[in-house]
Amino acid sequence: MEVTKLIKTRIGFRTLKTAVAATAAIFLSQLIGLSYAGNSGIIAILSVQNTKRKSINLARQRLIATLVALSIGSLMFLTFGFTSVAFGLYLLMFIPIAVRFGFHEAIVPCSVLVTHLLAIRSVAPGWLGNEFMQMVIGAGCALLVNLHIPSIETQLQADVAAIEEKLKEVLLHLASRLKSDEVAPRPHLMAELTNLLERARERVEQESSNFERRNLEDRISYLDMRLSQLEVMKHLERYLLRIKRSGQETAIVGRLTELLALQVNQMEFSGSTAEQIRQYQEHFHQMDLPASKEEFECRATLYDFVSDLELMMDLKQNYYNRTR
Repeated sequence: MEVTKLIKTRIGFRTLKTAVAATAAIFLSQLIGLSYAGNSGIIAILSVQNTKRKSINLARQRLIATLVALSIGSLMFLTFGFTSVAFGLYLLMFIPIAVRFGFHEAIVPCSVLVTHLLAIRSVAPGWLGNEFMQMVIGAGCALLVNLHIPSIETQLQADVAAIEEKLKEVLLHLASRLKSDEVAPRPHLMAELTNLLERARERVEQESSNFERRNLEDRISYLDMRLSQLEVMKHLERYLLRIKRSGQETAIVGRLTELLALQVNQMEFSGSTAEQIRQYQEHFHQMDLPASKEEFECRATLYDFVSDLELMMDLKQNYYNRTR
């Protein structure tokens, strides 16, 4: 556990994988007697990716691109000699082809292999095989270390817990501000919630790329629901700028907000909370007309605030109805 934590915090798993892949690639190239064995390590470094899907696609692309590059390079050297002009002509042909077929990331490593042919002034089958095997070993070692990517399910579960805790904190803070003018705004809470949601969404996408057979639609739907609630809470925060925090009405709305906050991590909001929101809305319609413009604007804003609390409940209820 301590070793894993050290790697994660001080080194990084991608750095570790890169070092292992490069070392293995050079070792294997030297073991079978390839020339320019160090180049296999460089190819491995350039081939390590964050996800399995990217690794597989990149390895496939680079092997195909290597065959194309060596073929074009051999043709140019045999036609125009082993000169810089021939290499330039090779680039004029290979780069557009690589771009056309999406092999952008293969241009540099493949061209390095072709420069070896220029340096040794030969396109003999043995040398062509030497260059191709450098790509096979380098890309292959990078692919192998990337195939062993552990699931981050534990981290995803921790993300959900952190999101719900922060969402609860934000709602409780909004309730406190409704109750008292003395409670100062804390805009960093909303920013922290936004960051938690964005990081969780990135991790889910990464998990989907690494484990294609896993059904992560439910997790994505959950995060989409929370992101929608976040947008609603941004409106709630803006409403506070127009609400006069005094009197019975704001206290009632503050308590309603607290009720929602305390039920954030529950599958469904209680029926009593929904009933209290409905009762407030009925009470609003039965109230006497406001005596001033200021009171009218404040009361209308409170009504909008409660309506958005109801929207937050509906978003969550709709999500759970879809996932049952």
